[in-house]
Amino acid sequence: MTFTGITFDTDSDMKITYAVLLCFTLFGLAAHAEIYKTVDEHGNTVYTDNPGHNDKAEPVDLPELNTQPPVPVKLRPEPKEEPSSLQYEVYINSPQPGTQVPMGQYEIPVSLSVTPELQDGDYIQILLNGQPFGQNFYTTSMVLRDVYRGEHQLQAVILNGSGIELARSDSVTIYVQRPSVQRKSPR
Repeated sequence: MTFTGITFDTDSDMKITYAVLLCFTLFGLAAHAEIYKTVDEHGNTVYTDNPGHNDKAEPVDLPELNTQPPVPVKLRPEPKEEPSSLQYEVYINSPQPGTQVPMGQYEIPVSLSVTPELQDGDYIQILLNGQPFGQNFYTTSMVLRDVYRGEHQLQAVILNGSGIELARSDSVTIYVQRPSVQRKSPR
């Protein structure tokens, strides 16, 4: 079937086209809908597109909409990955893999080896189970606090001022023990 230069291979193509045309028609009607002014029983002025059964509804002539073109938006350029002449190596000296943190110890000291020395603008972020933990560090000794009980993977990442990763340590597994409250068994 051909309809004003458009060829339809199947009835479903034709049905889809009619549905699209119907949507555009209804949208066009809604865009030109009439606005009515009425006064309710309390004397309040009401503007509506559906006057209902109100015989006193007056059509309102609205002025043409004043539209302006959008302001062009300048996209911020993506930060370029800065080539670094430094190749850091970072190792976790303490805690050792398999370290058991006892119940009464709430601070976990961490000691790192970083070569070459950390440069201005670069910093260390500790990852606990792959997620950033605590603040950014500018030294190779730090203390972790408020680590929940259980098995955790600890890593150190060196980042530059733009947040680009420059080096990452191997993962170290630690086991944190915390007291638990014994609950009474249900009856």
